[in-house]
Amino acid sequence: MNYVGVSNLFTFLKTIPPYWQPLLDMMYEMVGNPEIDTVQFRATSPALNAHKIITPLFVAQGANDPRVNKAESDQIVEALNKRGIEVEYMVKIMKDTALQMKRIVSISIEQWKSFWQSTLKK
Repeated sequence: MNYVGVSNLFTFLKTIPPYWQPLLDMMYEMVGNPEIDTVQFRATSPALNAHKIITPLFVAQGANDPRVNKAESDQIVEALNKRGIEVEYMVKIMKDTALQMKRIVSISIEQWKSFWQSTLKK
């Protein structure tokens, strides 16, 4: 399952929201710097290693999530679709209210359970 996850560290760090910019040095310490740690980024970015994924994948993404851009999820979904790997891609329009987020998480869990129940029966 990929829940609003980063699929390509190179593109993720290029699309961070402006209010994260002051934290960029800290992110480089935690994750790495794309100009220095290219080997690590290539090795640990799921979209760049999609050829290793052989099982179905459930991807959940907020359509307007400012923190992890939808293009991150699009990359992994496209890479797996090209190889014929089963992907269920749930994109939800999220509002920034606690009630809305709770509802979306609940829907996500139900869709995730349904996906895995049908996948495991195959």
